Amino acid sequence: MKKFLAIMLILTMVFAFAACGGSSSEEPAADDTVYKLNLTTHDTNTAPAAVAITEWTDKLREESGGRLDITVNYNGTLAGMGDAVAMTAQGGVDLCWNTVSINTNFCPLSEITNYPGVNVYNSLQGTEAMINLYNNYDCIKNEFDSMGIKVLALHCNAPSLLSSKSVFNTVEDFKGDVIRANSTAYMILCEEFGMTQMACSVGEMYENFSKNVMNSTIVDITLVDAMKTYEIANNVM
Repeated sequence: MKKFLAIMLILTMVFAFAACGGSSSEEPAADDTVYKLNLTTHDTNTAPAAVAITEWTDKLREESGGRLDITVNYNGTLAGMGDAVAMTAQGGVDLCWNTVSINTNFCPLSEITNYPGVNVYNSLQGTEAMINLYNNYDCIKNEFDSMGIKVLALHCNAPSLLSSKSVFNTVEDFKGDVIRANSTAYMILCEEFGMTQMACSVGEMYENFSKNVMNSTIVDITLVDAMKTYEIANNVM
């Protein structure tokens, strides 16, 4: 536990230093300890969030003089997208990047930015709104605390769009379509339209489209680009 708290303190300090863009007048205490940590993400290494995580861990390694050595494990190899938060809380992994939409049993209120019809037009706007909610509303902060983890950073993805191999001209066209939706809110909406839900990781989307295992997805537009699913599911709405 002491080691975990020390690690979390160092990470928090590095985040604060990076955010302020300044330098401290106090010299840090001499400590040559190297902390080797594992970070799990269900995204592939080419997904935008995973690219940012890789750049962040590289920067931490450089600025700590190699004392913070974080290995990023992609594609859910250490923990599946539905298990990563619980494994982090239990100490099975040190860090995770995960989404609120996967953990709606803990965070039903925090998913507000992902609801259809909410006027969030880009990831920066959504991120600023989410950070404001977290900093100023105990009901939001308490949801994250209930997961038993320490929050180092929050961000929102780009708005989600529906990508499909089919063209939908009427509500009736949605019935029976097999879709991978990325949030509880969208799952409920798709169910009302008569669509069939399926779960898969980001890295499996292209293959599932190719094999006709699924026909549609609702994911943020940056993943459509990164995973090149537009090559197969070229109807985006």
